[in-house]
Amino acid sequence: MTIRQIAIVADDLTGATDSVLQFHEAGWDAYLLMGLPLDVGADSDRATSCSTDSRALSTHKAAERTQQAVCSALGSGAQQIYLKIDSTMRGSVAGQISGALSAWRRAHPAAKAVVCSAYPAMGRTIQNGRLLVNGADVTDSPAGRDPVTPVTTSALTALIPGAVSLLPGSDPEKLAWAIRAAGAEVVVVDATSDEDLQVLAEAVSALGMDAIPVGSAGLAAPLAQLWRGRARSRSSKIAPPGAGVTVLVSSLHDVALRQLAHAQTVFGSRMQILTQDGAIQKNTDSADITVVRSIGDREENPREMADRLARQVVATLESGQALILVGGDGAQATLDLLGAQALHLVARAAEGVPLSQIVGGAHDGTWVITKSGGFGAETTLSELLTILTTGGKV
Repeated sequence: MTIRQIAIVADDLTGATDSVLQFHEAGWDAYLLMGLPLDVGADSDRATSCSTDSRALSTHKAAERTQQAVCSALGSGAQQIYLKIDSTMRGSVAGQISGALSAWRRAHPAAKAVVCSAYPAMGRTIQNGRLLVNGADVTDSPAGRDPVTPVTTSALTALIPGAVSLLPGSDPEKLAWAIRAAGAEVVVVDATSDEDLQVLAEAVSALGMDAIPVGSAGLAAPLAQLWRGRARSRSSKIAPPGAGVTVLVSSLHDVALRQLAHAQTVFGSRMQILTQDGAIQKNTDSADITVVRSIGDREENPREMADRLARQVVATLESGQALILVGGDGAQATLDLLGAQALHLVARAAEGVPLSQIVGGAHDGTWVITKSGGFGAETTLSELLTILTTGGKV
């Protein structure tokens, strides 16, 4: 069967964008949908992504919301589903898998969920059923200290009760057979390299409708190539927005905060910082970059904080400015307030970081970069700002 329409169901907004980016890279026409299905035509291979905003929900509520999202995607014509989970397994992963299986099995009763959250390019690997970040247990990483959804064990079968664990091997056909023969409806597969992910993707492709792939942008990349059957190199040259850039850092992740500190040293007087109470920490006549950020209160309700920061962004944003949104909750709240119907992916700004344009609302056509708080090196935010303030090929 030729697959023309793919739906990615993700647990948060930045995850939804970093995974659908992999499909854009493989030549699919790629969109993040913000709400109701958007009529984007059917003349090309299309990948659409949505966020259930379920990471911090209970297992039951996450299952319910994910089930609804999968049913909606199938009703809109999607021929295959990719369930995007957090690469460090934060949040209600077991519930999300349960909900997706419940919906998918109505049409494909023998289907299994094939889980691999590995993303080697970002230091996330799975070895002997344990999730590692940069070679250490995930519990020793910032994900283990997450203020909302801390990861309490590195053993994936403990995080997903009832799952069984398999090694990838080097033969996709043998791996597909092992997945079929596994005595569980959820199978976790090791991956320590992109080559392992390629083998797994080929096994998933061989299983067809009897597999729901569950993972991060890492597994999405080879699947995007296999499901489309051909790749197309893409690059875009953007014009600098001229009016400057507004940056929202709603994430409290250590990586995001280090990236902001680095950008402050690089851009100096060109940057002004606003806290969520509206105070300006630094302001100069030459500032063309405005940063709205959290004051770092980990005790505050994350959703309330995201909503308040988003209101600050919308009040600050000028016509023609570009946006960088760091952190899923803040990105979701900001795009909702702007009335965006969708994001149309244009290019890869960095590994796992898409450059898009807003579709719909008063800021239709605005350039926007969305980034997970934990993604990238210390220099990543500075590099993204350089792209948007100088233009160039991405």
